[in-house]
Amino acid sequence: MQTKFKYLLEILGEYKIIHKAFIDKIVGSKFYELRIKSHNQIRILVYTLDPENFQESRNMIL
Repeated sequence: MQTKFKYLLEILGEYKIIHKAFIDKIVGSKFYELRIKSHNQIRILVYTLDPENFQESRNMIL
């Protein structure tokens, strides 16, 4: 589980466009959810500090 989480953090830091399977906007809010797939799917809320558009954001809170 920790390996998958670290991998997703690397993806967030390196790539500007991230597939919807990893992160998706929560409808009707300013939050996104980071999805970690394993036996149980874990979802972590993400809030962007700069532009509300996740792809333009460089600062976020997990």
